[in-house]
Amino acid sequence: MNKPLVFAISSACVAAALAVPPTAQAKSYAFYYGDTAAVCFSGQVENKPHVECEVADPTFTAPKPPTTCQGVWGNRIGMVQGAAPTFECHTDSLAALGPEYVVQGTPQIIGSISCIDDPAGMKCTDTSTGNFFILATNSYQLNPPGS
Repeated sequence: MNKPLVFAISSACVAAALAVPPTAQAKSYAFYYGDTAAVCFSGQVENKPHVECEVADPTFTAPKPPTTCQGVWGNRIGMVQGAAPTFECHTDSLAALGPEYVVQGTPQIIGSISCIDDPAGMKCTDTSTGNFFILATNSYQLNPPGS
């Protein structure tokens, strides 16, 4: 008699887990797609959704770093919801966070920012503004340009 109850609880847990969309992320987490070289992290900056992505060894030429940058420059781009994407100065590695593998074609969403693997690289778009960035080992694109 206990076994059917255990089965019913297990089925309920599975059903509850399946009811939560895999792309709706409320917590901070790191992720990557197997077909892109970029690793990304999503979370909050000043209570606004934020995403940042990096590649380990970029072959593109990044903009000149700001004089205030005392860390690594040119391999990470970030975007806060409502703002333009920018290169970020950092002293850590997103790959060290133990990113979760994401199935190709499954968007990762935080607030109005959606990231997905694109033929050109990792593409993150803020649907509230149309701003986006694409990051790959050999290229990057910022929209609006020069941001």
